[in-house]
Amino acid sequence: MIGGAASYLSSSVVMSLVWHFTIEVYPNPLHEV
Repeated sequence: MIGGAASYLSSSVVMSLVWHFTIEVYPNPLHEV
């Protein structure tokens, strides 16, 4: 269970970093309001 939780947390952290990086590099129209 601990391994699964750590895997889930690390993957969601990576996904959020990728998401914010993508928004900063390729801003979509919603963020340019």
